Amino acid sequence: MNFNGYVSMFAKYSELYRKQTNKNFQFGLEYQLFTKLLERFYDDNSGETTSEFGFIEYMLTLFNSKQNLSNFVRSAGDQAKEKAIKNKTKEVLNKIESITEPVKNKKENIKKEEPKEDYTLKFKSYAEFAINSAIEESNQEVDALTQTKNIYNRENLVDMFNAKNFYALNKTQTKELFQNVVSEYCLSNGVEPCKVVYEDLPASSKTICYGQYNPASGEIAINKKILNLLSKKSLTKNQYLPYQILTTLVHESRHRVQFANINNTNASEDLKLVTKSFMQSQKNKTHSQYLAELDEIDARNAALQYIRETSLNTDNQVLQAFYNQKKKEEINNGKENIDENLKPYFTDVYDNKFIQCNQKNIFKTEKRDFLNLLLEQPTLQMA
Repeated sequence: MNFNGYVSMFAKYSELYRKQTNKNFQFGLEYQLFTKLLERFYDDNSGETTSEFGFIEYMLTLFNSKQNLSNFVRSAGDQAKEKAIKNKTKEVLNKIESITEPVKNKKENIKKEEPKEDYTLKFKSYAEFAINSAIEESNQEVDALTQTKNIYNRENLVDMFNAKNFYALNKTQTKELFQNVVSEYCLSNGVEPCKVVYEDLPASSKTICYGQYNPASGEIAINKKILNLLSKKSLTKNQYLPYQILTTLVHESRHRVQFANINNTNASEDLKLVTKSFMQSQKNKTHSQYLAELDEIDARNAALQYIRETSLNTDNQVLQAFYNQKKKEEINNGKENIDENLKPYFTDVYDNKFIQCNQKNIFKTEKRDFLNLLLEQPTLQMA
């Protein structure tokens, strides 16, 4: 991804953050990015530009809308100390306002608004990653590995998520297992492993965030509240929770792989499609639109593929039944439709095929039991 790509990515996610929270989040770097945009534009045009409108049009192609661009320039002006830059941002703002945008068709079929999920953590961290990358003009992503040996055995790791094995682990062993799953998946995809940390993430009747990948810090965060449930005696036979955590670890590791390949011209086609989606402008998100973002589809597809392949390789019929449950959830999650030409890249999400197994599906009930305990739980601290 080049400089303009990072700026477009920053514009997309900072605007989504603003729409989600109804407030601007200032990264403290808008001024630096604004001056860099000025420098690059005039350097590229050999200083021959006589009108600021050329610069405005250049920025509009990156920020997509007058409102989004105005928010950015205003923030840059607020942070600037030099009077010349403050005056420059005022000039740019005035000229942005004088531009007439095409009138949008208001006769669109407006869908009933769905309850908003808390995606602000993702939008904020993706915007922070993009603005840092644009300013530094260096690859913050990890380099692909070519010779690092993968010392982990995937089947052995997954076997530790069997309820009998899983609930016998102490806190230290549980954390080590989570880290090893992430390391194994990253190494299997030629990517430097990242650290697993534990944070207070949203967990309510409307929003449950099991984990998230922060590309700015390069860490995967797992929700402390979920981990706190492991000591509950009523859950010691619950198989849904450990397999859900495993799915989350793979899902977030896949986001790590996506960002590691953001500038890789030899990346697979599905990863290239995800990289392009980072820069595409988006409207404010309903839950169904969020689920249809390619980076999220790719991460869910990777987790399903991981569960399917491992369950078949080990003839683990309980894990096969879990795959079928997650597949049902995927089919019925209400995601918006995507281009038919893209679906073959994400077969586990879109092929509607289940694994034939004899194991009774107990996961719907176990999921309900786990969620009831999670939502009753007060906020706890864990080292």
